Amino acid sequence: MKSKRIVIKKKITMVCVMAVGLTLAACGRSPEALQNLNSKSGSIVGGTAVEEGGFPSVVGITAGNKIICSGNLVTPTRVMTAAHCVLPMDYNTDAEVVAMIGKVIDEVLVMLPEGSSFEDFTALEKADQSRLFRQATRNILTRNANNIKIHFGNGVGSVMAEAAAEDIVASVKVSEGSMNYAVGSFMRNTVLGEAQDEAAQYISVDDMATVRLKSAVEGVTPVPVISPDEHANAVRLGEKMTLVGFGLKVDSRFLDAAFANVDKYKAELAAEQDAAKKGEVQTKLELEEAMLSYYMMQYMSSGNKNKVEMVLENYDHQEIKLRRPGARLEGACNGDSGGPVFVKNEDGDWRQMGVIVTVDYCGNTTQAAPLFD
Repeated sequence: MKSKRIVIKKKITMVCVMAVGLTLAACGRSPEALQNLNSKSGSIVGGTAVEEGGFPSVVGITAGNKIICSGNLVTPTRVMTAAHCVLPMDYNTDAEVVAMIGKVIDEVLVMLPEGSSFEDFTALEKADQSRLFRQATRNILTRNANNIKIHFGNGVGSVMAEAAAEDIVASVKVSEGSMNYAVGSFMRNTVLGEAQDEAAQYISVDDMATVRLKSAVEGVTPVPVISPDEHANAVRLGEKMTLVGFGLKVDSRFLDAAFANVDKYKAELAAEQDAAKKGEVQTKLELEEAMLSYYMMQYMSSGNKNKVEMVLENYDHQEIKLRRPGARLEGACNGDSGGPVFVKNEDGDWRQMGVIVTVDYCGNTTQAAPLFD
C-alpha cells in the first residue's frame, strides 16, 4: 500500500476540544450512529423549539445526509458557518492520518508531470516534497468542504433521521487561519511536518467559513451580519443574545457516564450477596436507568431547530463568551457549531454578530467567533 511509504510519527496531537466517544455496546446498541459526534460541534441544550417557520435563515449543514452543524443565511447566496464544520481540524488516530496520507499521495501524483511515479516524488528534495504534500492537502480539504449540503426547515425529528438537504453549494471558503491549522494538524503527524505545523494553534476567531450557493435562495429572508453602527449601539456586556441551532439536547458525556453507571450497578447487583445491600444497589440502578432513559430521550429528540437566550459575558474581538445566568446547562451543544449568535438592533431587527465555534460542557459556556472587529 503506497501510503505506507511515509512514516507516521507516533504522536497524535489533540488540540482545542477533545472528541468524545460513546460506548453503547453494553446496552446492545451499536455505537456507529454516534461515532461522528464532535464536541466542537452540536443542539441547543435547555432551550425551546423554534416555532414552525421561525428563524428560517438558520440552516443545517449536512454531510452523509446527517445534520452535523448549523449555519445562517446572511445574504441570498451566502451562508456563514464554522470552518471545523466543513474540514477536519484534528487528526486523533493513526488510522485517520494513514487514510489522509493515501489521499494526499494520490493528489501529489496528479500534480506532478504526466507519467510521474511515487518514486519521482521521493527523489525530490525534502523541501519540495513538503511543498507538494502541503498543497495537495489544501486541495483535498477544499474539495471535501465543497461536498456539504444545506438543510432548510425546522429539523429532521430525530438526530438519527436523514435530512432532506439541498445540493446547492457552489464553493466554501474558510479563513486562512483555519486552513493553516487544518493543514498543520495533518502535516505535523508526518515526517514532512515543519516547525510551522508544530506551532499551528486553534484560534476561535479563525474558525470561520463562508458557503457560496449556486443561486440566490428564494422565499427565505437572510439575517445579515451586524454593521459597524449597529454593533456600536447593540453589543454591550450583559446584552441578551439568541443562539439558534440543530445540535444535541444533552451533552454526550452525560449519556456516556449514565451508560457506564448502569453497567457498574448491574455488575454490583450480580456480585452482591447481602439482601439489604442488594436492595440498595437495586435502587441506585433504577435511578440511574431512569436518568439514562431521560438522556436517551433528549438525545433522540435532538436534530430540530432550537433557540436559547444567553448574555454576553466577555468579548475581546477574538472570542465571544456567553453564559446563561441563573440556569443550569442551557446553551449550545454538539451540532450547534456554525450556528448564529443573534442580537437585535435598535429597530428590533435581528443581526448576526457571531458564529458558535466551541462549547465547554453543553450549556455551560459557549464560545463564538465575532463577525465584526
